[in-house]
Amino acid sequence: MVTIIGGGIGASKLSRIKADLAAYETIVCDKSFEADTAHTRVISVGFLEARNYLLQNGKSENIGYIVTGSPFFYSGATSVIRGLREACIPYSVIYAESSKDYLVRALQIPENEIVALSLHGREALDLRAFMSRKYTFLLCD
Repeated sequence: MVTIIGGGIGASKLSRIKADLAAYETIVCDKSFEADTAHTRVISVGFLEARNYLLQNGKSENIGYIVTGSPFFYSGATSVIRGLREACIPYSVIYAESSKDYLVRALQIPENEIVALSLHGREALDLRAFMSRKYTFLLCD
């Protein structure tokens, strides 16, 4: 069983995660996370290594997979979910607020007036999408 746990916005520290990490045999997270927890089995790796570990061990271990921000906003978790479904590995998702969710709430603007785009890994940017909405949200590292 794999539980995908959103880390929400803020510092990438396991101590900030609201889920009970002790409930999992293994915690898998991005290598950018600070493993400031007493959990005895934390695996900090890059995305592809994490995805492979989840697909290879998800049927035999109870794994908590920590992702930054929301599992659904420009997150590799969506790719992991597709792989888990294809491999018939049971999973659940614990949602956390994304930076976009936070801004929509804080600024009190309608989501349908926002276009969001991640600049991560892009060499070119098509600005036409930005011309159709009132607000633009750029996600960058």
